[in-house]
Amino acid sequence: MFSRPTPNGRVVWRCPRLLVEIFDVLDEETRSTSFVKNDFAGEGFGVMDELKNMMGSLTLDARAVRKSIAAAKNGSTNDLQKLPGMMSMLTPDLVTEATTMFCTHLEPSPLYPEKPLSSSLTQRRPRALNALASIGNIADAVVADPKAAVHSVIRRSWPDILNWMRYFYYEVTTATPKSDLEQTVIVIIASVVMKVARNRPLFVRAVTKDDLLNLIIKDWLQTDDHPKYDAAHRYRVLAYAYEALAILDQKDENLTAQARDMILREADGHPGAMTKRLMQYLKNPAKASKECYQNVLFAVGMAAYLAIEDRTRGTPSAFMDNFLRDDLVQLLTQLLVFLSEDVARPRDLQAFPEDSYSIIIPHSIRILGCCIRSRNGPHWVAVMMKNGFLRAIARIVAFPQHLEICEGGILDVMLDQDIPQYFVHRLVVIAAIKAAKEITQDGSVKNFESSHVKNAWAQFETILLDRTVFNAIYERDLAERDILQCSYCDKDKMEAQLFKCAGCKTVIYCSKECQTASWKTGGHRTNCKVMQNAWYYSGMKQPTDQFSYALALFEIHRHTPGVRKLIASPENPNGIPLSEAFFIVSYAFIPPGIHIKSFDEVLNTPGQRPETRGVMQLIVDTVRKDEGKSLPMQVHCHRGGHIPTITTHSVPANILDFAYGDINPGDETVEYISRRPAKDIRNEPYPFVLTEVDEHVIDARKNYRQPTSGDEASSSSPKTIYHCVEQQVAKNKDSVPDAWKFLMKIIFS
Repeated sequence: MFSRPTPNGRVVWRCPRLLVEIFDVLDEETRSTSFVKNDFAGEGFGVMDELKNMMGSLTLDARAVRKSIAAAKNGSTNDLQKLPGMMSMLTPDLVTEATTMFCTHLEPSPLYPEKPLSSSLTQRRPRALNALASIGNIADAVVADPKAAVHSVIRRSWPDILNWMRYFYYEVTTATPKSDLEQTVIVIIASVVMKVARNRPLFVRAVTKDDLLNLIIKDWLQTDDHPKYDAAHRYRVLAYAYEALAILDQKDENLTAQARDMILREADGHPGAMTKRLMQYLKNPAKASKECYQNVLFAVGMAAYLAIEDRTRGTPSAFMDNFLRDDLVQLLTQLLVFLSEDVARPRDLQAFPEDSYSIIIPHSIRILGCCIRSRNGPHWVAVMMKNGFLRAIARIVAFPQHLEICEGGILDVMLDQDIPQYFVHRLVVIAAIKAAKEITQDGSVKNFESSHVKNAWAQFETILLDRTVFNAIYERDLAERDILQCSYCDKDKMEAQLFKCAGCKTVIYCSKECQTASWKTGGHRTNCKVMQNAWYYSGMKQPTDQFSYALALFEIHRHTPGVRKLIASPENPNGIPLSEAFFIVSYAFIPPGIHIKSFDEVLNTPGQRPETRGVMQLIVDTVRKDEGKSLPMQVHCHRGGHIPTITTHSVPANILDFAYGDINPGDETVEYISRRPAKDIRNEPYPFVLTEVDEHVIDARKNYRQPTSGDEASSSSPKTIYHCVEQQVAKNKDSVPDAWKFLMKIIFS
């Protein structure tokens, strides 16, 4: 089964042919392996080699087999030992008869695996283990038929089968000293689960009602990194765990959340015990595909369920921080790059089977979507861009058949909203520009332009081109000031010696006084505890607020005609007095929002925490003491997680006096400009004026043509439209508009 994610995060499932084929391969390998060994004959096992010698041509006489079944039912030790090895060679009718007989030896069963067996169950124990081995040895050709009579037999005896499996697992894994039967029992259990998995209704019931996943996870944790167990066993158990999680997710989100809790308990509360094992399968995709591509397939599938946000509780997954620490983003992005190259090869040269792309690719995209929304999202987006995410997706969209289960808009949302929301952070903008230049130069961007995500890509490209111009202006005029600042008073390293909080190692201060004040009134007492155990910045420089601050000022300047209408004037006596105006620029959504609130509205926001209100009161009091010379402005932007980060700045009271040019209604388009205007609190678009950014974009859209292979261009000619606007900005250094000079003066003040 695999997922079909939908816009609200729910998942629809269907069962691909690939999983059926994988189970066929698994059973072929299992069929060649006997669970009966000489060492364990005393426990009621037969000997496979001896059976083969006895049977010669392996043609079994039905009457002789039925006679042996009848004898075994009456307790014949010799027949009980021989029959398990015959199971894979019996006809469906004989398999049903033998299984019916063996199931009688499973009744009754122990209800509590941790309790000692009664005397009657102790006597039954060897026969019960023999019965489980027999069920595990049934040929896949028999159980592959959903109407096979043996399914009814297994279904009737399922409670006893499960109870004995739990008992034997507990017995061999808790025995001191180690039980000689441990490996045999664990392999038997996995093989029985394989037969149950072929009976779809029973497997669904076992997973949703009988907690079979718990036993599967125990098996996987016990065997995954153990050299005694072969690769076939390991990826077989991983496959069952993945499919069980898929069933739970389809059934109920609460069941998935409960399953994650259970898995965490089985890992002794250490999520890294799971994440490290799964991530090891994603390293070096070329090598992994040759050794065992199924491990890659099911490891990605498992990660998709463990990493996704806990929507029922509104919290991040308990596994996410460990996944991120174990290089999930880098490994998955590199895997997508590998798959994007592999899928374009002729089938006989592909490293992965054709059907596997339809599982691995959508799940990988789904996980990366979770990473984008996780804490420190800007960093992870930058990592994705630097490792080739755009290049990989641009190639993959040319093969829409492998993205069918991505319908529901996951890629659209990533390109239209989730990634662009971080274009207020300069490190993301720079990484995205470089990635966009790359796919524009190699021509793969055309795949986006003709794919089912073309509209989302057009919006992504529009926002990025706008930010490319802004970043070039910023680089030209402001980058020298792009430095770390005190999180409390905004002093930079030119004014004071900065240091990090010793607790979270993230927040920056210039003095002990600022650190103390931030702890008492700035909310860091609470935030520090949250951040201490999270891997936020992974060695990267802490994002400064200056880029987003400059962008917010630019946003207000650009939409001044609309913002002015909210301020009290003779024409608008009911507006907010300028001296009481609190500006809020929100990049939490696309397009951004510009809201103007009165001081009273800000101070009396419903549900506001006391410490937040204290900070707001301090800001308002400071502004009022300034006698109207400055106004407060908040910038809301995401740095990961579900709640935007809020930074507060002051701006001159005359900020609305420097907008020039024709006023364009927000509900009308301007030729060559496709960006969406900011919206007010009623979600209505603001009127706007064209700025230096718009002028460069219009000129590039109107006049720039992408060079083709036959063009003779000089080395200085722009290779892409992004290069073009950067060159235009650099040439425009001596003719900076007055409005921009005014904004720079605010930023530098």
